Amino acid sequence: MKKNSFIEGTFIATASVILVKILGMIYVVPFYIIVGSKGGALYSYAYNIYVIFLSISSAGLPNAISKIISEYNALGMNEAKTRAFKLGKKIIGYASVISFLVLFIFAEELGLLILGDLTGGNTIGDVAFVIRCVSFAILVIPHLSVTKGYLQGHNYITPPSNSNLIEQIVRIFIILVGSYLAYKVFDSSLTLAVGIAVFGAFVGGLIAYWYLKRSINK
Repeated sequence: MKKNSFIEGTFIATASVILVKILGMIYVVPFYIIVGSKGGALYSYAYNIYVIFLSISSAGLPNAISKIISEYNALGMNEAKTRAFKLGKKIIGYASVISFLVLFIFAEELGLLILGDLTGGNTIGDVAFVIRCVSFAILVIPHLSVTKGYLQGHNYITPPSNSNLIEQIVRIFIILVGSYLAYKVFDSSLTLAVGIAVFGAFVGGLIAYWYLKRSINK
């Protein structure tokens, strides 16, 4: 891997963020055409609670790792740098497993909390199912974030930026193709179609993490 200068790294990171945001805006329209407003609401229920638990499980650790690695690397403290990275991975590992278990086990309670007294649309069972589907992403995404922070701390900006694009592209592919095939082609339930869509976060994160690990090994 090639280290990036400050200006080059800033440009690459900014371009990656812009592309990811654009892709994130574009896919919404065809997705809502496929699943409708009811499916879109179900997707939002699961994804919003997932984002909350993802923030809890990460707790700013990826940014902290990036700064610590950068400082220790500049001081030539390689052993301390390695210990910090391993400790960060261990902490994020415990936090992600706990967050996953809470989401998966208490999915119905969270569904009840989200829906409240609403009737006539998505059921608590529907919301619980999609929450369980998206909960698997919490086992991967925090590890992906810490690995990005590790590379960024060494001024390797290109691989983390590429991983952002890979994660988003794979996620959107699963969302659109998976939900379309399930709901429109195989005539499955709307709940299953949305479950497949939110599961795209796990698949996208896993492939992006594999890409980063492969880059590090090289």
